[in-house]
Amino acid sequence: MGRVTPNEDGEMWDYIRWAGASKKAFNGKPGQAVLKEIEKALLAMPTQRLIQDKWVYADDVCVLGALDVYRTTQEKNISWGTARHIIIQEGFDTEDWDIAKKD
Repeated sequence: MGRVTPNEDGEMWDYIRWAGASKKAFNGKPGQAVLKEIEKALLAMPTQRLIQDKWVYADDVCVLGALDVYRTTQEKNISWGTARHIIIQEGFDTEDWDIAKKD
């Protein structure tokens, strides 16, 4: 979901729709499940330091990068550092990853 802000043309409807959809998504059952998983991912980080503008870089990750590394550690039963290294090597394909997993 991209970020939308009100623009100078006064077109607020895109922002209003985005804000409503975001609130509905976060308050729903799948949204709450993802937020709980993000919390687990952030607590599992060896160094609790987040970056912006990159998914995974060196020892740092963004919030969704942390979730990706955490899920990789759970799926493959490997350490955080190994999972982070795998993600750096393989890159990230948005078509293969659904943030609200349905398992």
